[in-house]
Order: sequence, then structure tokens, then C-alpha cells
Amino acid sequence: MKALRRLDLAVLGTVWMLCVLTDWSTGAKVALNVAAVALLCAKEAAVHRRLVRGQVPAPSPRLTLVGAAAG
Repeated sequence: MKALRRLDLAVLGTVWMLCVLTDWSTGAKVALNVAAVALLCAKEAAVHRRLVRGQVPAPSPRLTLVGAAAG
């Protein structure tokens, strides 16, 4: 999940830089921000729905050392 959050920050940072560094009209900048936030919210809703339904892949089993307990 941390990778997803890092990706979200990268997307929001890119949108912010586009808004600051371009001379687009205010309406275009607002539309870009609204679209970015809407897409990130839709992604979060999809992740939440998948977590609630229990479709998360099972974590990989931990490696256990067989001979360590007998020592």
C-alpha cells in the first residue's frame, strides 16, 4: 500500500507542477485538479471495495527454520 501512496503523491505533485508552471487558464487548472482528485478517489474506492470483499491475496507464508527449534 505504501507504493500506491507514493504513486498518489507523484500524481498530485505532477498535477501541481503543471498548474504552477503552465500559463493555462484558471478554469483548465481547476478542471485538471478536479479530474486528478476524482481519479484518485475512484482508485481508493476500488481498493476499499476489494479489501471489504476479502479479495486481497493472502500474504506469502513466513519462512520457518526447521532445525532451529530442535537445537
